[in-house]
Amino acid sequence: MAITLFWTSLLFSFLLFFTFILTKPTFIKKDDFEENVEEQVNEDENNDFPRVDIQTKNGQLRGFRIQLEPPSLLSQHTKYRLADIFLGIPFAQPPIEKLRLEKPLPPKNWNGTLDATTIPPACVPQHILAAPDYSEDCLYLNLFRPTIENKKRTIPNTSEQHKFPILVFIHGGGFCVGGTFLEGYNNIANNFVSQGIIVITIQYRLNFLGFFSDGTTKNPGNLGLWDQHQALVWIRQNVATFGGDPNRVTVWGQSAGSASTSILSISKYTRDLFHQSIQQSGSLFSPWALNEGVLESSKKTLKSVGCQAKGAEEECLKQIDVEDLVEGIQKLEMVRNNFAMNVYNPRFDNDFVPRDIKTALETAPKKPTMIGFTSHESMFLSIQYPSSVFALNSPLSIINFTQFDRSKLINFIHNYMHRERGKATEEEAEQIANELESFYLEYQKKNIGKEDWRYFLEQYTMVKLTATER
Repeated sequence: MAITLFWTSLLFSFLLFFTFILTKPTFIKKDDFEENVEEQVNEDENNDFPRVDIQTKNGQLRGFRIQLEPPSLLSQHTKYRLADIFLGIPFAQPPIEKLRLEKPLPPKNWNGTLDATTIPPACVPQHILAAPDYSEDCLYLNLFRPTIENKKRTIPNTSEQHKFPILVFIHGGGFCVGGTFLEGYNNIANNFVSQGIIVITIQYRLNFLGFFSDGTTKNPGNLGLWDQHQALVWIRQNVATFGGDPNRVTVWGQSAGSASTSILSISKYTRDLFHQSIQQSGSLFSPWALNEGVLESSKKTLKSVGCQAKGAEEECLKQIDVEDLVEGIQKLEMVRNNFAMNVYNPRFDNDFVPRDIKTALETAPKKPTMIGFTSHESMFLSIQYPSSVFALNSPLSIINFTQFDRSKLINFIHNYMHRERGKATEEEAEQIANELESFYLEYQKKNIGKEDWRYFLEQYTMVKLTATER
């Protein structure tokens, strides 16, 4: 298949992301961001970078415009020097009160102009330390688009022949933490929007509120995935208004977002809502991303928050204060001590996520797909730091991890991973272990010495978090 000019541009921009974003992530606290907006408003009064109004299907939005940084000598040419920023756009009704633990509904229309100049609060995390600002009312997205300049004025590019491609980013965080506050907008605008790409970052419900399930058809789980579906539907219906091409949508996810992207690619509800995917450090085959452990976690949470009365669980869960819910969740384990480590995650509901993965893969429309990983992302899951609750499966002490070598990695593959062979027989498990050893050690072309603990620690981390069971 011929590589389109767009795909080449997107690939190059993707590589730039590792240099400018992953190595130096932008963390924007709401308080700090509001100061930035205040400064922007002052600039608006001088008409240097005016506010930007746009009419959507649900009502009018007001964002703001920023000037992009000039390109460095090492980067590609910058096509656009201005970007329009819209923050906190509702793509669903607030999932609160009677809508708690329900599938998302389309947003209601509003009167007047909705302020879109503030990063939205993150969805309720597993632990309050994971987000500086969170709320149940969290189903919002952020949209960043290029702005075209002409000699007399600056206008958005909305002509039919110049529709921009769309890049939708789904954040990671183990389905229990995360939010669009982690990405902000500056680096994204400078590295992607400057190249003529509309970027959209979305949020979805996390942890108990996003993936609670009792295994019944009434509470099948996967609400976080339904949130992602609703976001893609909103994008399909509205992105043309922002100058975007709804027929050129790429979904990019990292970690849990990557596993989500993998699932979205095969689900009958979402597979036709986008056209390309980038899966970075996670897939539906990852044991931590898709399993039935969420059923046991849901039972434990019901007990912890005092909603065990048979037949009254749903009413109790809808009425309990969200802070009491968070307090109850925080009393429970943060992770499971196995490769299916997440306490809450997607499950096989045989609706959004089909049980027959093989058939779903065969029948899903073929998409250009880029698959990779961030090699150091999960290092905190490998080394046992003081008071760490995350290190799993033969954790390495912070004292002795520099002594990790080839023999210790081989021992881990053949012993610890062997214990979690699932449905595999003893013989099959040993064959898998041999293949893992070959791929993660012998397949490498580098001449690695026994003393290179950094290399073996990196391989150890990758085999734990990227090796799959299915």
